Amino acid sequence: MTHTCQIIIIGAGPGGYVAAIRCAQRGANVVLVDKDAVGGVCLNRGCVPTKALLATAKHYQFVQSAGKWGVNIDHVSFDWGAIIKRKDRVVQQLRRGVEYLLKKNKITLIHGSARLIAPHKIQVDDPDSTIIEAEKIILATGSEPVQIPLFPIDGVHIISSDEALALEKLPNSLVIVGGGVIGCEFATLFSTFGVKVTLVEALPDILALTSLDPFIIRNLGSSLKRQGISIQTGAPVQEIKVDKAAGTVETTLKSGEILTSEKALISIGRRSYTGNLGLEDLKIALNDKKDVIVDENMQTSIPGVYAIGDVTGKWRLAHTASFQGKIAAAHATRGEQLEIREDVVPSCIFTEPPVATIGLSETAAQQKGFETISGEFPYRALGKALTTDETEGWVKVVAEKSSGRILGAHILGNGAPEIIHEFALALQYKMKASDIERTIHAHPTYSESIPEACEAIFGISIHK
Repeated sequence: MTHTCQIIIIGAGPGGYVAAIRCAQRGANVVLVDKDAVGGVCLNRGCVPTKALLATAKHYQFVQSAGKWGVNIDHVSFDWGAIIKRKDRVVQQLRRGVEYLLKKNKITLIHGSARLIAPHKIQVDDPDSTIIEAEKIILATGSEPVQIPLFPIDGVHIISSDEALALEKLPNSLVIVGGGVIGCEFATLFSTFGVKVTLVEALPDILALTSLDPFIIRNLGSSLKRQGISIQTGAPVQEIKVDKAAGTVETTLKSGEILTSEKALISIGRRSYTGNLGLEDLKIALNDKKDVIVDENMQTSIPGVYAIGDVTGKWRLAHTASFQGKIAAAHATRGEQLEIREDVVPSCIFTEPPVATIGLSETAAQQKGFETISGEFPYRALGKALTTDETEGWVKVVAEKSSGRILGAHILGNGAPEIIHEFALALQYKMKASDIERTIHAHPTYSESIPEACEAIFGISIHK
Protein backbone atom coordinates (compact mmCIF):
# COMPACT_ATOMS: atom_id res chain seq x y z
CA MET A 1 0.00 0.00 0.00
CA THR A 2 1.48 3.36 -1.06
CA HIS A 3 0.46 6.79 0.20
CA THR A 4 1.62 10.27 -0.74
CA CYS A 5 1.82 13.42 1.35
CA GLN A 6 3.80 16.63 1.46
CA ILE A 7 5.84 15.99 4.61
CA ILE A 8 6.78 12.82 6.49
CA ILE A 9 8.14 13.08 10.00
CA ILE A 10 9.79 10.05 11.60
CA GLY A 11 9.59 10.25 15.37
CA ALA A 12 6.83 11.76 17.53
CA GLY A 13 8.94 13.14 20.36
CA PRO A 14 9.15 16.83 21.35
CA GLY A 15 10.96 17.60 18.11
CA GLY A 16 8.84 15.49 15.77
CA TYR A 17 5.35 16.33 16.98
CA VAL A 18 6.15 20.05 17.21
CA ALA A 19 7.50 19.99 13.65
CA ALA A 20 4.40 18.10 12.51
CA ILE A 21 2.03 20.63 14.06
CA ARG A 22 3.94 23.60 12.71
CA CYS A 23 3.99 22.11 9.20
CA ALA A 24 0.24 21.42 9.43
CA GLN A 25 -0.39 24.96 10.66
CA ARG A 26 1.28 26.13 7.45
CA GLY A 27 -1.09 24.08 5.32
CA ALA A 28 1.00 20.98 4.69
CA ASN A 29 -0.41 17.45 4.51
CA VAL A 30 1.62 15.69 7.21
CA VAL A 31 2.19 12.04 8.11
CA LEU A 32 3.86 11.33 11.46
CA VAL A 33 5.38 7.88 12.04
CA ASP A 34 6.54 6.47 15.36
CA LYS A 35 7.12 2.94 16.62
CA ASP A 36 6.29 3.94 20.19
CA ALA A 37 3.88 6.20 22.06
CA VAL A 38 3.72 9.87 21.07
CA GLY A 39 5.83 12.21 23.15
CA GLY A 40 9.04 10.27 22.69
CA VAL A 41 11.55 9.47 25.42
CA CYS A 42 11.07 12.88 27.04
CA LEU A 43 7.39 12.44 27.83
CA ASN A 44 7.29 8.69 28.37
CA ARG A 45 10.66 7.68 29.87
CA GLY A 46 12.62 10.87 30.48
CA CYS A 47 11.97 14.47 31.45
CA VAL A 48 8.31 14.23 32.46
CA PRO A 49 8.24 11.03 34.56
CA THR A 50 11.52 11.94 36.24
CA LYS A 51 10.25 15.40 37.20
CA ALA A 52 6.95 13.95 38.42
CA LEU A 53 8.88 11.69 40.81
CA LEU A 54 11.21 14.50 41.85
CA ALA A 55 8.21 16.72 42.60
CA THR A 56 6.88 14.04 44.94
CA ALA A 57 10.31 13.78 46.56
CA LYS A 58 10.32 17.53 47.24
CA HIS A 59 6.86 17.35 48.82
CA TYR A 60 8.03 14.44 50.98
CA GLN A 61 11.04 16.45 52.14
CA PHE A 62 8.78 19.39 52.92
CA VAL A 63 6.41 17.29 55.03
CA GLN A 64 9.34 15.74 56.88
CA SER A 65 10.54 19.23 57.86
CA ALA A 66 7.08 20.50 58.83
CA GLY A 67 8.07 20.83 62.49
CA LYS A 68 10.36 23.78 61.88
CA TRP A 69 7.43 25.61 60.31
CA GLY A 70 5.32 25.10 63.41
CA VAL A 71 3.24 22.41 61.73
CA ASN A 72 2.90 19.15 63.63
CA ILE A 73 2.66 16.00 61.51
CA ASP A 74 3.14 12.57 63.00
CA HIS A 75 4.16 9.31 61.34
CA VAL A 76 5.30 10.67 57.97
CA SER A 77 5.63 7.88 55.42
CA PHE A 78 5.27 7.27 51.69
CA ASP A 79 3.66 4.72 49.39
CA TRP A 80 6.05 4.03 46.53
CA GLY A 81 3.38 2.22 44.51
CA ALA A 82 1.08 5.24 44.72
CA ILE A 83 3.96 7.52 43.76
CA ILE A 84 4.60 5.47 40.62
CA LYS A 85 0.89 5.47 39.76
CA ARG A 86 0.76 9.27 40.02
CA LYS A 87 3.77 9.52 37.72
CA ASP A 88 2.02 7.27 35.22
CA ARG A 89 -1.14 9.40 35.36
CA VAL A 90 0.84 12.56 34.59
CA VAL A 91 2.49 10.87 31.61
CA GLN A 92 -0.82 9.53 30.31
CA GLN A 93 -2.52 12.90 30.60
CA LEU A 94 0.23 14.68 28.66
CA ARG A 95 0.34 11.89 26.06
CA ARG A 96 -3.40 12.24 25.48
CA GLY A 97 -2.85 15.98 25.12
CA VAL A 98 -0.31 15.44 22.33
CA GLU A 99 -2.62 12.95 20.60
CA TYR A 100 -5.42 15.52 20.73
CA LEU A 101 -3.20 18.20 19.19
CA LEU A 102 -2.22 15.88 16.35
CA LYS A 103 -5.86 15.07 15.64
CA LYS A 104 -6.85 18.73 15.92
CA ASN A 105 -4.26 19.63 13.27
CA LYS A 106 -5.36 16.75 10.99
CA ILE A 107 -2.02 14.97 11.16
CA THR A 108 -2.02 11.30 10.14
CA LEU A 109 -0.32 9.20 12.81
CA ILE A 110 1.05 5.79 11.82
CA HIS A 111 2.53 3.37 14.37
CA GLY A 112 5.54 1.39 13.21
CA SER A 113 9.27 1.57 12.50
CA ALA A 114 10.17 3.58 9.41
CA ARG A 115 13.08 3.17 7.03
CA LEU A 116 14.15 5.44 4.18
CA ILE A 117 14.21 3.50 0.91
CA ALA A 118 14.72 6.55 -1.33
CA PRO A 119 15.40 10.27 -0.73
CA HIS A 120 11.65 10.98 -0.61
CA LYS A 121 10.19 7.57 0.24
CA ILE A 122 9.89 5.47 3.40
CA GLN A 123 8.64 2.02 4.26
CA VAL A 124 6.84 1.35 7.55
CA ASP A 125 6.94 -2.10 9.13
CA ASP A 126 3.24 -2.02 10.01
CA PRO A 127 0.92 -4.92 9.03
CA ASP A 128 0.37 -3.33 5.59
CA SER A 129 4.10 -2.69 4.91
CA THR A 130 3.02 0.84 4.09
CA ILE A 131 5.13 2.86 1.66
CA ILE A 132 4.84 6.63 1.83
CA GLU A 133 6.19 9.16 -0.64
CA ALA A 134 6.63 12.81 0.26
CA GLU A 135 8.16 16.05 -0.93
CA LYS A 136 10.10 16.46 2.34
CA ILE A 137 11.15 14.17 5.19
CA ILE A 138 12.11 15.20 8.73
CA LEU A 139 14.06 12.74 10.88
CA ALA A 140 13.31 13.08 14.61
CA THR A 141 14.26 9.64 15.89
CA GLY A 142 15.89 10.83 19.12
CA SER A 143 18.49 8.92 21.09
CA GLU A 144 18.98 5.80 23.17
CA PRO A 145 21.07 4.96 26.28
CA VAL A 146 24.69 4.15 25.61
CA GLN A 147 25.38 0.49 26.30
CA ILE A 148 28.82 -1.10 26.45
CA PRO A 149 29.78 -4.70 27.38
CA LEU A 150 31.54 -3.48 30.53
CA PHE A 151 28.13 -2.60 32.00
CA PRO A 152 25.83 -5.55 31.15
CA ILE A 153 22.35 -4.12 31.74
CA ASP A 154 19.95 -6.95 32.59
CA GLY A 155 16.99 -4.77 33.59
CA VAL A 156 16.81 -6.34 37.05
CA HIS A 157 20.07 -5.94 38.97
CA ILE A 158 21.91 -3.66 36.55
CA ILE A 159 19.41 -1.18 35.18
CA SER A 160 19.05 1.82 32.88
CA SER A 161 16.93 4.90 33.46
CA ASP A 162 13.97 3.11 31.83
CA GLU A 163 13.85 0.48 34.57
CA ALA A 164 14.67 3.04 37.28
CA LEU A 165 11.46 4.91 36.46
CA ALA A 166 9.33 1.79 36.78
CA LEU A 167 10.73 0.10 39.89
CA GLU A 168 7.99 -1.69 41.79
CA LYS A 169 10.10 -1.64 44.94
CA LEU A 170 12.89 0.64 46.07
CA PRO A 171 16.30 -0.97 46.58
CA ASN A 172 18.08 -0.56 49.90
CA SER A 173 21.22 0.58 48.14
CA LEU A 174 22.12 1.83 44.67
CA VAL A 175 25.35 2.56 42.82
CA ILE A 176 24.88 5.08 40.03
CA VAL A 177 27.56 4.93 37.35
CA GLY A 178 27.81 8.33 35.68
CA GLY A 179 27.73 11.72 37.39
CA GLY A 180 26.06 13.63 34.57
CA VAL A 181 22.64 15.22 34.57
CA ILE A 182 20.69 11.95 34.66
CA GLY A 183 22.88 10.43 37.35
CA CYS A 184 22.66 13.46 39.63
CA GLU A 185 18.87 13.71 39.27
CA PHE A 186 18.37 10.03 40.11
CA ALA A 187 20.78 10.34 43.04
CA THR A 188 18.59 13.13 44.46
CA LEU A 189 15.40 11.16 43.86
CA PHE A 190 16.37 7.85 45.42
CA SER A 191 18.34 9.35 48.29
CA THR A 192 15.27 11.37 49.34
CA PHE A 193 13.29 8.15 49.74
CA GLY A 194 15.93 6.53 51.93
CA VAL A 195 18.02 4.60 49.41
CA LYS A 196 21.74 4.54 50.19
CA VAL A 197 23.17 6.10 47.02
CA THR A 198 26.75 6.10 45.78
CA LEU A 199 27.44 8.22 42.69
CA VAL A 200 30.53 7.17 40.73
CA GLU A 201 32.08 9.39 38.06
CA ALA A 202 35.25 8.68 36.06
CA LEU A 203 35.95 12.38 35.43
CA PRO A 204 37.39 14.74 38.07
CA ASP A 205 33.98 16.33 38.77
CA ILE A 206 30.30 15.54 38.51
CA LEU A 207 28.58 17.38 35.63
CA ALA A 208 32.01 17.99 34.11
CA LEU A 209 30.67 17.76 30.55
CA THR A 210 28.00 20.43 31.08
CA SER A 211 28.36 24.18 30.55
CA LEU A 212 28.01 24.81 34.27
CA ASP A 213 30.50 27.09 35.97
CA PRO A 214 32.83 25.11 38.31
CA PHE A 215 31.77 27.40 41.16
CA ILE A 216 28.20 26.10 40.90
CA ILE A 217 29.32 22.48 40.46
CA ARG A 218 31.35 22.66 43.68
CA ASN A 219 28.43 24.06 45.65
CA LEU A 220 26.00 21.47 44.24
CA GLY A 221 28.41 18.65 45.05
CA SER A 222 28.66 19.86 48.64
CA SER A 223 24.88 20.00 48.88
CA LEU A 224 24.40 16.47 47.54
CA LYS A 225 26.94 15.14 50.05
CA ARG A 226 25.11 16.87 52.91
CA GLN A 227 22.00 15.01 51.79
CA GLY A 228 23.80 11.73 52.39
CA ILE A 229 24.81 10.94 48.80
CA SER A 230 28.28 9.46 48.55
CA ILE A 231 30.16 10.90 45.56
CA GLN A 232 33.32 9.37 44.14
CA THR A 233 34.91 11.33 41.30
CA GLY A 234 38.00 10.44 39.33
CA ALA A 235 36.88 6.82 39.83
CA PRO A 236 36.63 4.81 36.59
CA VAL A 237 34.68 1.56 36.83
CA GLN A 238 36.66 -1.55 35.95
CA GLU A 239 33.91 -4.16 36.20
CA ILE A 240 30.28 -4.67 37.24
CA LYS A 241 28.96 -8.12 38.01
CA VAL A 242 25.96 -9.67 39.71
CA ASP A 243 26.35 -12.00 42.68
CA LYS A 244 23.19 -14.03 42.13
CA ALA A 245 23.61 -16.04 45.32
CA ALA A 246 23.72 -12.89 47.45
CA GLY A 247 21.33 -10.95 45.24
CA THR A 248 23.75 -8.03 45.02
CA VAL A 249 25.79 -6.13 42.46
CA GLU A 250 29.54 -5.66 42.79
CA THR A 251 31.00 -2.56 41.17
CA THR A 252 34.78 -2.71 41.02
CA LEU A 253 36.61 0.59 40.61
CA LYS A 254 39.96 0.94 38.88
CA SER A 255 41.46 1.63 42.29
CA GLY A 256 40.45 -1.89 43.35
CA GLU A 257 37.67 -0.76 45.67
CA ILE A 258 34.51 -2.86 45.43
CA LEU A 259 31.13 -1.21 45.97
CA THR A 260 28.38 -3.68 46.91
CA SER A 261 24.76 -2.64 46.34
CA GLU A 262 21.34 -4.10 45.69
CA LYS A 263 21.21 -2.52 42.24
CA ALA A 264 23.40 -0.50 39.88
CA LEU A 265 22.04 2.20 37.60
CA ILE A 266 24.00 2.93 34.42
CA SER A 267 23.71 6.54 33.28
CA ILE A 268 26.72 7.17 31.08
CA GLY A 269 24.96 9.14 28.39
CA ARG A 270 22.94 8.68 25.23
CA ARG A 271 23.69 8.23 21.54
CA SER A 272 21.77 9.15 18.42
CA TYR A 273 19.20 6.61 17.26
CA THR A 274 20.14 6.03 13.64
CA GLY A 275 20.03 2.26 13.41
CA ASN A 276 18.03 0.62 10.61
CA LEU A 277 16.90 3.97 9.19
CA GLY A 278 18.56 3.46 5.83
CA LEU A 279 20.80 6.50 6.25
CA GLU A 280 23.96 4.76 5.10
CA ASP A 281 22.21 3.32 2.03
CA LEU A 282 21.21 6.84 0.97
CA LYS A 283 24.65 8.18 1.94
CA ILE A 284 23.23 10.76 4.32
CA ALA A 285 26.28 12.35 5.97
CA LEU A 286 27.03 11.31 9.56
CA ASN A 287 29.85 12.40 11.83
CA ASP A 288 32.22 10.00 13.59
CA LYS A 289 29.73 9.62 16.46
CA LYS A 290 26.96 8.60 14.02
CA ASP A 291 25.06 11.85 14.53
CA VAL A 292 23.26 13.21 11.47
CA ILE A 293 25.03 16.29 10.11
CA VAL A 294 22.71 19.22 9.38
CA ASP A 295 23.04 22.81 8.17
CA GLU A 296 21.53 25.95 9.70
CA ASN A 297 18.11 24.95 8.35
CA MET A 298 18.34 21.46 9.86
CA GLN A 299 18.74 20.04 6.33
CA THR A 300 20.93 16.98 5.83
CA SER A 301 23.32 16.31 2.97
CA ILE A 302 20.28 15.33 0.86
CA PRO A 303 18.08 18.29 -0.11
CA GLY A 304 14.58 17.95 1.28
CA VAL A 305 15.62 15.57 4.06
CA TYR A 306 15.93 17.22 7.48
CA ALA A 307 17.01 16.02 10.93
CA ILE A 308 16.18 17.54 14.31
CA GLY A 309 16.66 16.86 18.00
CA ASP A 310 18.88 14.25 19.64
CA VAL A 311 19.65 12.46 16.37
CA THR A 312 21.76 15.49 15.34
CA GLY A 313 23.84 15.20 18.52
CA LYS A 314 23.82 18.95 19.02
CA TRP A 315 22.22 19.32 22.46
CA ARG A 316 19.99 16.40 23.48
CA LEU A 317 17.47 18.69 25.15
CA ALA A 318 13.72 18.51 24.59
CA HIS A 319 13.32 22.27 24.20
CA THR A 320 16.06 22.52 21.59
CA ALA A 321 14.50 19.61 19.69
CA SER A 322 11.21 21.51 19.62
CA PHE A 323 12.88 24.68 18.39
CA GLN A 324 14.82 22.76 15.76
CA GLY A 325 11.47 21.29 14.68
CA LYS A 326 10.17 24.82 14.09
CA ILE A 327 13.30 25.67 12.09
CA ALA A 328 12.91 22.59 9.88
CA ALA A 329 9.17 23.23 9.45
CA ALA A 330 9.77 26.85 8.42
CA HIS A 331 12.27 25.85 5.75
CA ALA A 332 10.43 22.73 4.56
CA THR A 333 7.12 24.54 4.05
CA ARG A 334 8.07 28.03 2.91
CA GLY A 335 11.82 28.14 2.52
CA GLU A 336 12.09 30.48 5.52
CA GLN A 337 15.16 30.62 7.73
CA LEU A 338 14.99 30.80 11.52
CA GLU A 339 18.10 31.32 13.60
CA ILE A 340 19.03 29.29 16.65
CA ARG A 341 21.66 30.90 18.84
CA GLU A 342 23.98 28.21 20.16
CA ASP A 343 24.92 30.43 23.11
CA VAL A 344 21.28 30.98 24.11
CA VAL A 345 20.18 27.46 25.02
CA PRO A 346 19.17 27.13 28.69
CA SER A 347 19.92 23.87 30.43
CA CYS A 348 18.39 22.77 33.73
CA ILE A 349 19.21 20.04 36.22
CA PHE A 350 16.43 19.09 38.63
CA THR A 351 18.51 18.08 41.60
CA GLU A 352 17.78 19.43 45.07
CA PRO A 353 18.53 22.29 44.95
CA PRO A 354 18.03 22.61 41.17
CA VAL A 355 20.50 24.13 38.76
CA ALA A 356 20.17 26.20 35.58
CA THR A 357 22.78 27.50 33.18
CA ILE A 358 22.99 29.44 29.95
CA GLY A 359 25.84 30.80 27.86
CA LEU A 360 29.50 30.50 28.85
CA SER A 361 31.16 29.66 32.12
CA GLU A 362 33.91 32.02 33.20
CA THR A 363 36.57 29.49 32.18
CA ALA A 364 35.00 28.85 28.77
CA ALA A 365 34.67 32.58 28.11
CA GLN A 366 38.34 33.12 28.88
CA GLN A 367 39.29 30.22 26.63
CA LYS A 368 37.41 31.99 23.83
CA GLY A 369 39.54 35.07 24.34
CA PHE A 370 37.22 37.19 26.47
CA GLU A 371 38.56 39.23 29.35
CA THR A 372 35.86 38.60 31.92
CA ILE A 373 34.35 40.01 35.05
CA SER A 374 31.86 38.15 37.20
CA GLY A 375 29.44 38.73 40.02
CA GLU A 376 28.00 36.31 42.56
CA PHE A 377 25.10 36.60 44.96
CA PRO A 378 24.06 34.07 47.67
CA TYR A 379 20.49 32.97 48.25
CA ARG A 380 21.01 33.28 52.00
CA ALA A 381 20.88 37.07 51.58
CA LEU A 382 17.42 36.92 49.96
CA GLY A 383 14.34 37.70 52.01
CA LYS A 384 12.32 35.30 49.84
CA ALA A 385 14.78 32.45 50.44
CA LEU A 386 14.66 32.99 54.19
CA THR A 387 10.86 33.02 54.27
CA THR A 388 10.69 29.73 52.38
CA ASP A 389 13.75 28.22 54.10
CA GLU A 390 15.43 27.71 50.72
CA THR A 391 18.67 29.53 51.44
CA GLU A 392 21.01 27.13 49.69
CA GLY A 393 21.99 28.66 46.38
CA TRP A 394 23.97 31.13 44.34
CA VAL A 395 23.66 33.21 41.20
CA LYS A 396 26.79 33.83 39.14
CA VAL A 397 26.90 36.17 36.15
CA VAL A 398 29.80 36.27 33.69
CA ALA A 399 30.30 39.39 31.55
CA GLU A 400 32.80 40.87 29.12
CA LYS A 401 35.00 43.30 31.05
CA SER A 402 35.27 45.99 28.38
CA SER A 403 31.59 46.24 27.51
CA GLY A 404 29.74 44.66 30.41
CA ARG A 405 27.86 42.42 27.94
CA ILE A 406 26.52 39.29 29.61
CA LEU A 407 28.25 36.12 28.38
CA GLY A 408 26.71 33.53 30.68
CA ALA A 409 24.77 32.92 33.86
CA HIS A 410 24.64 30.01 36.30
CA ILE A 411 22.11 29.52 39.08
CA LEU A 412 21.93 27.03 41.94
CA GLY A 413 18.84 27.23 44.09
CA ASN A 414 15.07 27.01 44.30
CA GLY A 415 13.41 28.48 41.20
CA ALA A 416 16.61 28.33 39.10
CA PRO A 417 14.95 26.61 36.09
CA GLU A 418 12.34 29.40 35.94
CA ILE A 419 14.43 32.52 36.51
CA ILE A 420 17.22 31.49 34.10
CA HIS A 421 15.06 32.76 31.24
CA GLU A 422 15.71 36.38 32.18
CA PHE A 423 19.31 35.68 31.24
CA ALA A 424 18.15 33.92 28.06
CA LEU A 425 16.55 37.18 26.93
CA ALA A 426 19.64 39.10 27.99
CA LEU A 427 21.88 36.89 25.87
CA GLN A 428 19.46 36.80 22.94
CA TYR A 429 19.47 40.58 22.71
CA LYS A 430 23.10 41.11 23.79
CA MET A 431 22.24 43.04 26.92
CA LYS A 432 24.73 44.35 29.43
CA ALA A 433 24.81 43.61 33.13
CA SER A 434 23.94 47.26 33.73
CA ASP A 435 20.70 46.82 31.76
CA ILE A 436 19.50 44.21 34.26
CA GLU A 437 20.94 46.02 37.25
CA ARG A 438 18.79 49.06 36.41
CA THR A 439 15.59 47.04 35.97
CA ILE A 440 13.25 46.95 38.98
CA HIS A 441 12.57 43.43 40.31
CA ALA A 442 9.68 42.66 42.66
CA HIS A 443 10.29 41.99 46.34
CA PRO A 444 10.39 39.46 47.90
CA THR A 445 11.30 37.10 45.05
CA TYR A 446 14.11 34.79 44.01
CA SER A 447 14.50 36.98 40.92
CA GLU A 448 15.93 39.76 43.10
CA SER A 449 19.15 37.75 43.13
CA ILE A 450 19.65 38.55 39.44
CA PRO A 451 20.18 42.34 39.63
CA GLU A 452 22.15 41.83 42.85
CA ALA A 453 24.54 39.47 41.03
CA CYS A 454 24.86 42.00 38.22
CA GLU A 455 25.59 44.75 40.76
CA ALA A 456 28.22 42.49 42.32
CA ILE A 457 30.11 42.66 39.03
CA PHE A 458 30.70 46.34 39.73
CA GLY A 459 31.16 45.91 43.49
CA ILE A 460 27.92 47.71 44.35
CA SER A 461 25.60 44.88 45.43
CA ILE A 462 23.40 46.24 48.22
CA HIS A 463 22.69 43.06 50.16
CA LYS A 464 25.92 41.09 49.72
